[in-house]
Amino acid sequence: MSRSVMSRRSFLRNSAIATAVLTGLAACAPAAAPSTGAEGGDGAAPAAEAVTLTFICDIINEGHVTVRNKWAEEFMAANPGITVDHQPVPGADYNTKIQTLFAAGTPPDMYRYLQEVTPIITVAEKNLHLQIDDYVARDGYDLTAFRPDAIALYQWDGKTFALPRDYGNQNLYYNVDILEEAGVTPPPADWNDTEFTFDVFLDMLLKVTKRDGDRTTQWGFLVNRGQRPWASWVYSNGGALVHKD
Repeated sequence: MSRSVMSRRSFLRNSAIATAVLTGLAACAPAAAPSTGAEGGDGAAPAAEAVTLTFICDIINEGHVTVRNKWAEEFMAANPGITVDHQPVPGADYNTKIQTLFAAGTPPDMYRYLQEVTPIITVAEKNLHLQIDDYVARDGYDLTAFRPDAIALYQWDGKTFALPRDYGNQNLYYNVDILEEAGVTPPPADWNDTEFTFDVFLDMLLKVTKRDGDRTTQWGFLVNRGQRPWASWVYSNGGALVHKD
């Protein structure tokens, strides 16, 4: 979807971060009040009530603040009567801030949702987020704009509780010179190539690994121990992080 000014739906999709999402915005646009003109007259409907939405995201640097302020400004320009109160929070304090607000019963209207902190099943069962499917249907918003597996991360029991801003797939980078030196054929470029198994990958890593006595001078692979990269290894081998029930 390409527009010069962000729509409400565009802001919802684009205002969170990476594995992150916004919640609650779809229901926040003020509806026009019904006409209350005098009997027999054509009285005009009163103006919609002004609305202020809190928008909380963690920040790592000032660039984050600048970009998100711009999102808020574009959204407000496209939606008169709605004010977005952007409240940036330093990254180290973010999780505590969000948890405190929810515990106090004063959650933000929109925030960067981190599933690794609060699993989607918890969000659903404790009714922490607005269930947005009715609003998606109301606005005719096409969820096929997202990858199905990205949307599925924020759904539970057939209901949608958030939308992704983007999708962080995991990629394998390799050093061509090191592989050539070891006489190793690079991994295939085709994702559907079934010959590149974990056994083949392990054999490749062992061939490029170098040792000097008991000391390893060149490792075959650097493992990212973050949850998302690590989880991809688990699921790729038929495992799971939680029981299916």
